[in-house]
Amino acid sequence: MHGDQIGLLLQQERGQFFDFLSAFEYRRGGPHKKKEEELGREIVRILSGMANADGGTLLVGVEADKTITGIPYDHNELLALLQAPQNLLRPSLSPALETIRLGNLQLLRFEVGSGLEIYRIAGGRSYYRIATETPSLPSEQIHSLKQAKKTVFYERQQALNATW
Repeated sequence: MHGDQIGLLLQQERGQFFDFLSAFEYRRGGPHKKKEEELGREIVRILSGMANADGGTLLVGVEADKTITGIPYDHNELLALLQAPQNLLRPSLSPALETIRLGNLQLLRFEVGSGLEIYRIAGGRSYYRIATETPSLPSEQIHSLKQAKKTVFYERQQALNATW
């Protein structure tokens, strides 16, 4: 993905199928890079919510005002961020991912489709993407979501030897 493609992607607003996330937190004294574990949990929360809903794309290294600030992590920290969906979710999630270089800045682009499984964080919480929010689901909604996903999967199957 090149700079012009990132520009096109950032013309979209945050929503059901697209979100972006900063690698920085802002406190007194200016910006500070988020702890790698904290950013990893944020990535996993959004990706699991998207996978539990209808899929989507997450771009990491972009501020709320769409300024590209990149990801200020070393190789080992970056590797942990890339592996967070496999390590922190049950069942593990394997999103399509891309590391993007724009000059001296680095971004991460994750993409997930709608899954047949219900993905939950290792602590047991499940999330669901609704517009720009990714709320935690109560247990009764998780059960309803499982049933709905089974129904959709069944309805999308092609009957063996079916003809028109």
